[in-house]
Amino acid sequence: MYARVTTSQVDPSKAEEVEAIMEDIVLPILRRQKGFKSYISFVDRASGKAITATVWETEEDRQASDQSSEYYKEAIAKVTPFFKAQPIVENYEVEIYS
Repeated sequence: MYARVTTSQVDPSKAEEVEAIMEDIVLPILRRQKGFKSYISFVDRASGKAITATVWETEEDRQASDQSSEYYKEAIAKVTPFFKAQPIVENYEVEIYS
């Protein structure tokens, strides 16, 4: 599996509003993408820092959903007004051990 990890910073007072947008608008868009497996979010509510990851079945699926895709543009446009700085986006291969 492959992941896109995004680190972002929002105003802490807006964190719940961003979460609602993610749940109500962005996640339904994600779920329609080929190879989408899951969305994981780590949030520090006090600082407004968030690290999120979308997990994809194949590298090709992750690449197809990349920043140039219509899905990504639509999703990011919903939350961009809340960012205090440009998000950092990185891609990784996922290994899970249990």
